[in-house]
Amino acid sequence: MHNDIDVLNQEIADEIAGNAIKISNALAGIKDFSWQEFQASIIFSRICLNYLSVMRYSITSRYYQTIAGLEIRDISTQAVLARGLIEGYLTLFYFTLTKDEKVEIEFKKLLWKYHKESERFKILKLIYPDSKNLPQILKYREQTRKRLMESRFFQSLNNGLQKKLLAKDKSKHLSNVEICKLANIHCDYYRSTYKQLSNFVHYSPYLNDQFDVTNNEIDETELFSNISNMSCGYMTAVLSGFRDLFSEYNYSFPDKIERTIQIWQGVHKLN
Repeated sequence: MHNDIDVLNQEIADEIAGNAIKISNALAGIKDFSWQEFQASIIFSRICLNYLSVMRYSITSRYYQTIAGLEIRDISTQAVLARGLIEGYLTLFYFTLTKDEKVEIEFKKLLWKYHKESERFKILKLIYPDSKNLPQILKYREQTRKRLMESRFFQSLNNGLQKKLLAKDKSKHLSNVEICKLANIHCDYYRSTYKQLSNFVHYSPYLNDQFDVTNNEIDETELFSNISNMSCGYMTAVLSGFRDLFSEYNYSFPDKIERTIQIWQGVHKLN
């Protein structure tokens, strides 16, 4: 399996980006989306941007860009983008790629709205505590909260989880690890990739060690390539799931991308 991964080159990674853009553009003119499909289209577009931006930091990619003639090696920014891509995929899967009953779909919709209005209220109150719009936003948030609490699916959850959801700390009732299990992504693979990216995001001892110029065993270019490759793997899961969601449009990929999707499905399950 790992020998297969070794042959995944930048050309394929770039082609995956191109195919993702084509799908995103094709969806732009569709008007009769369900609520789930509409959310999926927004999340998918954001994931595409994340992926393209990750590739902009890969020197061998055709999307790579210098800035004012300078070759920028900012691994923290690339890691932020890659981590956002992973979070985007898990959110996409949570909302649209699981086979939910109608009552669960309605619950997810209400929880999403409740979290959205809670964040809107919190941000506005911090910036403009005297805003005349605050009472109306608060009223709508509380109306959504009431509907959420009345949801049959919400009432089936344990009390501890209900409190967390109402405390506005969670916009999903499943953790990322729980979503990974449903998505056939090995939990330890998810944890290890997310942990590595988080170390690159923060100013950690691990990050400093990776950029220790006195350590001849560390290949800086390889660090960027690893993040690009990791992102490519998650992007194949996005493409596969998204195509299944919109199966009526008969999206197809070139054979080498289909094979890449299959390779990564094995890696995500078995790693």
